[in-house]
Amino acid sequence: MSVPGRSICIFGCGNTLMGDDGVGVKVIEKLRTLDKQCLENVEIMDVGICNLNVLNKMNNKSKIIIIDSVVTGLKKGSIIRIDGNDLLTRNHEQTPILSLHEMSISDILLIAQYIQKLPEIIILGIEIGENDSKFSAKLSPEVLEAIDKIVPHIIREINTENAEQIKYP
Repeated sequence: MSVPGRSICIFGCGNTLMGDDGVGVKVIEKLRTLDKQCLENVEIMDVGICNLNVLNKMNNKSKIIIIDSVVTGLKKGSIIRIDGNDLLTRNHEQTPILSLHEMSISDILLIAQYIQKLPEIIILGIEIGENDSKFSAKLSPEVLEAIDKIVPHIIREINTENAEQIKYP
């Protein structure tokens, strides 16, 4: 069950035709099979390849949890947590980050901060190891295994009012 009085939305990003890049969408599919009580008052959305349309979906939300594939150099299948504010303060010229989509999450957040009040934003990423440009609907075994591992992290984010309290390995 989510924190009372909060409006939380979970975005799953990815292209399911590009193998591991589609993991955010696959996590959304997994969440839709869970007990509805743990996701009470939580909106769950497949936002696909993440473009400016997500800005409208952020309106009137107190917290957005974004699930996406990441390429950071960590072990494939690792789960990483990034505070949205960290993306806004990062030097984007030197650090290409987070997306294989039309626009990166950091690009969308940079635009959003100028046109609307941003809610608390948390990115939970699953390391995919590399940007593979082959068409495939299959996930690698490591990324597939990470789907089950990320669910408790998502539930913890939903149930925690102050995200700074959450520490990841």
